[in-house]
Amino acid sequence: MEKKSNSDYVIAAAAEIICGWFGWLGMGWLYVGNVPVWATLFFSYLAVVVLAITVFVVVGLGTLGCGWFPLMCVAGPVYILIPIVSGMKLADHVRDTGARGSFGHILAVVLIFVFSCVVSGFFVGLLFWGVSSGL
Repeated sequence: MEKKSNSDYVIAAAAEIICGWFGWLGMGWLYVGNVPVWATLFFSYLAVVVLAITVFVVVGLGTLGCGWFPLMCVAGPVYILIPIVSGMKLADHVRDTGARGSFGHILAVVLIFVFSCVVSGFFVGLLFWGVSSGL
């Protein structure tokens, strides 16, 4: 029996790693249709990134910049490794389960994200317009 070549695990792992480095961890899981894992990874990683930025700002201001280097020695490798580990786990998942990828899942999330940005930008614009016009 000949084994079929499956590139879905390569695409999923690459999407997971590359998007993870840009703060969108979980995109590979979304590509294969595992929405619960995607949501968990995406929102928890987003919270960690926001927390890390807050800590960097507070420590940086509190130490006049001297505290950034020790933080980066820890946070830098972790920030690089988390998407790689998630991508490796995803590749194993796809190989073990035979999950198939679909760019439609990613396109749906991107469209929802863009739509929410446009809508929230519209309301923020209305708020600033109202404040600036004295309403």
